[in-house]
Amino acid sequence: MEILNKLRDKVNSSNFIYLNYMNNNEKNKWNCICSAMDWIQVGVATIREEDIYSGNHLIKCMNFYRYISAIDLVCEAIYQLHRIIMGNGELPFKGDCSVFKENVLKTQDDDEFFKEIRA
Repeated sequence: MEILNKLRDKVNSSNFIYLNYMNNNEKNKWNCICSAMDWIQVGVATIREEDIYSGNHLIKCMNFYRYISAIDLVCEAIYQLHRIIMGNGELPFKGDCSVFKENVLKTQDDDEFFKEIRA
């Protein structure tokens, strides 16, 4: 959360980002930046607070689903920020295999492997 707070402080400390993205190629990308930062905050708070092991097996399944969904929400919000700021269409961390070190499907990067878990 510390990194997000630093990003939010930096974004809000200057009118440069607001003015640059408020009307960027006839599109209001400022709202997308704010929305992505908000969804990252919601997702991280959910991940930190979630006790996926409490309750009966049905509750545990739902808690696990919420946990996976929160991770997915944070990832998608980061991708959105990257698309807006970098504007190059490339995904960050493409090809990275540093999160799922025990990935039995060695042909997939972390992003692809997470999609398998989520599915």
